[in-house]
Amino acid sequence: MFVPGLGQLYGNHGKSGWAYLGSETLFIGLAAMGMNNYNTASADYDAALVAYKAATDTDEIALHKTATNDAISRMDKANSMSLTFSVLAGVVWGASVIHSAMVAPDELAHGRTMPIQLAYNPVTKNTELTFNFSL
Repeated sequence: MFVPGLGQLYGNHGKSGWAYLGSETLFIGLAAMGMNNYNTASADYDAALVAYKAATDTDEIALHKTATNDAISRMDKANSMSLTFSVLAGVVWGASVIHSAMVAPDELAHGRTMPIQLAYNPVTKNTELTFNFSL
């Protein structure tokens, strides 16, 4: 549930598992790239703003104003990119959870016992913790 695609891989649905895992990795990587681009543009904006405030010549002021506007534009694009790919990563994660629950929940649940079980015993009126392991 926490890593998209692992439920499908566990349930012997390798193609869909690798597709979910790969697309989630791709979208997270693209969102991180958008964040990196935003940080770079923000640093460029800060540098251009300092230069703009220090400028005294009108041509120099116009040059730095263009640089700050360009940095703002790049920040907006990077923020939009990061947000878009973050939402897509969330959608892929949700689709993976729903798909892994639908493809084979019965096949995975039957015939397998957990090594640790916690259950209420109505005969003894106690909660029992049992450990099962083979020798």
